[in-house]
Amino acid sequence: MVGDCDGGVPGEVGVSQQFPFYILAGGRSSRFGSDKATADVTGQPQVVNLMAQLTRTGGPVHVVADHADRYQALDIPCVADAIPGAGPLAGLVAALEHRLENYGPGWLWLVPCDQLVWDPKWEPPLVAHTVRDCLVVCYGRNKPMESAADLLSGEPLPAMYHTLLAELAAENLMTSNRRSLHGLLRTVRVAIEPTDTPPTDFTFNTPAELARLIDPPSKPGNSNCR
Repeated sequence: MVGDCDGGVPGEVGVSQQFPFYILAGGRSSRFGSDKATADVTGQPQVVNLMAQLTRTGGPVHVVADHADRYQALDIPCVADAIPGAGPLAGLVAALEHRLENYGPGWLWLVPCDQLVWDPKWEPPLVAHTVRDCLVVCYGRNKPMESAADLLSGEPLPAMYHTLLAELAAENLMTSNRRSLHGLLRTVRVAIEPTDTPPTDFTFNTPAELARLIDPPSKPGNSNCR
């Protein structure tokens, strides 16, 4: 889905304030045991569940996977990874290039396929940072600051990335020991929004984690038993 999106310079946000979403899918999902994107979530594949939630926010939604036909059976066309099997950084490079080709320069959302829940309230705090001179905007979990080593660190997913990162991200991708989103965040200007409950609390890596998110255990004292 191609349409009008935000302006292209950090520090300038377009009138629509709509940013394309790119879902990272098609990974190994080794801990899950099968493709997390196709995991059954209340009767539908997780990637379909997530796309529906993101579509309701108003921005265009795309899926990035190792191959363009990865989810052909679900009738979902994909943006192909820059290098298949090279991890999330390859997905980011593909997303940045797709954003430039289809919408021009500007910001995009990068969201993991295992994001079971998407709360639109997560968007405004990060979008507010896009007026700053930064290239990545992300959430960071609040934690006790006991020493200088306890500085707030940002989570690379979900997060907002600017297309000015495209060249650096592509260079890192071509260097095997630099294929890391965390590594990329350590070398560029990042705006971090602190929170006690980051979106990563609603992601899953194993079937057990997915089951707990879908049907969380009852809290003590909430039982209906007499």
